[in-house]
Amino acid sequence: MIKAIIFDFDGVLLNSIGIKMPAYYPLFENIPGSIDVMKEPLDVHGKQHRTEVIRQCILTFIEKGLVSESELDKLDDYTVRYGELVKKKLFTCGLFDGVIEMLENLKDRFLLFIVTSGPVKELEEELDHYDLKKYFKAFYGGGLLSKTDNALKILKGNGLSSEEVIFVGDGDTDLKAARDLNFKFIGIINKENDFENDDSIKIKTKNNSEIFELINKLDS
Repeated sequence: MIKAIIFDFDGVLLNSIGIKMPAYYPLFENIPGSIDVMKEPLDVHGKQHRTEVIRQCILTFIEKGLVSESELDKLDDYTVRYGELVKKKLFTCGLFDGVIEMLENLKDRFLLFIVTSGPVKELEEELDHYDLKKYFKAFYGGGLLSKTDNALKILKGNGLSSEEVIFVGDGDTDLKAARDLNFKFIGIINKENDFENDDSIKIKTKNNSEIFELINKLDS
């Protein structure tokens, strides 16, 4: 019997696909050749916390001789600027169709949580903006704790067992958390992941409006 649903936020509830990754490029527009050089670190590290993504880009610039090691001293400033670049777009991109209706239908049947990799302060602002806080018992952002760590907090803090939880996500870190803790997993296929070609993901969809139906099937 399912008792709790954990959602990632970006790309699952919030229609933010195509917003976050491109926002890294303007950070380094004053460094000649940065666009081509950034492709590799973004491909490898793009799903990690933004500070780590930026750090890996700078390390690649250093390796290529484009900047000095002192560029790492600007890491916090780059991270703040990145947040400013994406904030406005995340406030205007909107939720996926059917999200409110789905949450209305789920809120009295399950405990609902959000576990995401973005800063918790920004997540809270986005939840306020879209009036979503009322649907969730708790929400967790990125930082020192991984998604697995935060999902484990949910288990222990609510007396849940692994078989009572569904994780809905579109990222490798979502999939890892579900596998680490033996959750049922619903994978959201989009252009920023390779879930469509991953045969190990048994339950997945390209259409976010089908999440509610898939949850019901897993709970039957």
